[in-house]
Amino acid sequence: MHTLEGFILNVNNLNAKDLLIESVSSRTEELTDQNVSQMDKGLLSTGDKITPEYSDFYAEIKGFKTPNLELFGDFKAEMYSSIEGDKIKYGSADWKEAKLQGYYGDKIFGVTDDSLIEISDMDLPETIDKKMMK
Repeated sequence: MHTLEGFILNVNNLNAKDLLIESVSSRTEELTDQNVSQMDKGLLSTGDKITPEYSDFYAEIKGFKTPNLELFGDFKAEMYSSIEGDKIKYGSADWKEAKLQGYYGDKIFGVTDDSLIEISDMDLPETIDKKMMK
């Protein structure tokens, strides 16, 4: 049986950074899916539109001007995310990764702050509960 003193000690020992890392570490698939979803909408990890826009000629073929970084889907199909220490690493195993990142910038990879909070919240309450019950 847990005592109030034990709960207080556990609360005092909670580390927000460690809790967040632990709650996100099992959600790399969701992070990748959200990164792809943002690209589908033409958004960077900052929430800003991907630029530069497609040329008028290419936009007419695609049906829109804001890049979604998809032609055949290989780049997005090969995307991944992983937790490395206290960082989230995003990328694509597709050969076009360096080319697209060089042209559109590093912010094509990653999720918005709101998305990260939403994903971390999936497991955060359970993670806190486990730490409290130690």
